[in-house]
Amino acid sequence: YMRNECLNHRYVYDAPMNVGRLVAQVADKSQTKTQNSSKRPYGVGLLVAGVDEKGPHLFETCPSGISNEYFAMAIGGKSTSAKTYLEKHFATFADADLEALVQHAVEAMNKTTSSD
Repeated sequence: YMRNECLNHRYVYDAPMNVGRLVAQVADKSQTKTQNSSKRPYGVGLLVAGVDEKGPHLFETCPSGISNEYFAMAIGGKSTSAKTYLEKHFATFADADLEALVQHAVEAMNKTTSSD
């Protein structure tokens, strides 16, 4: 759906689609499914990362149709430990290079796995 919307926007307006607008459309699509009892609502949230003319963006959408923009975020089961890690190291993200940012992402994901 998102790829088709971006392609249609480029075809009609001859410009790339704004990431925030795309996420808003996905959130609206999720929310409309909850209005009718005959349609099954979406039961998943999404983390959508994208880059547009304003720079990189990270959005979360909820099945209820709410979308929020974040600098760093984790969703799903056991995401609390990943969020704690991201909050603890957030101040270092601005000065970090790509390799360090990838290492932070891997460490945050590592926090969500069980250490059994």
